[in-house]
Amino acid sequence: MAVDNCGNRFQVAIAVCYCWRMAEQQDLFGHEPQPERAAAPPRRPLTADDVRNQMIELIAQLRQSDVIPFEAAVMKKHIAMFPIMAMWLDPDEGKQLELAFSAEVERLMKAA
Repeated sequence: MAVDNCGNRFQVAIAVCYCWRMAEQQDLFGHEPQPERAAAPPRRPLTADDVRNQMIELIAQLRQSDVIPFEAAVMKKHIAMFPIMAMWLDPDEGKQLELAFSAEVERLMKAA
């Protein structure tokens, strides 16, 4: 037990030393400006219209397809995110878009 605890302390000590060394490291590029590290312009916050348009576009993509047009992981993400996106909208509108999406997913799953 003491050996395990000691090994764990050793790993923590190495990690702390590494962090200190990284904090002390000088800038490798001097003080020249680095445009790639410049702050990105602020994003415009999403609105319900943005979310609605994304949902409608996704349903349209599914309707135009005879097979699932996305990789499995992407399709799983869409299936998981669609109800969350629907929360941005009026409850009736969100439910209507969810039903349309579900119908298209079922249609494509049967075709697969």
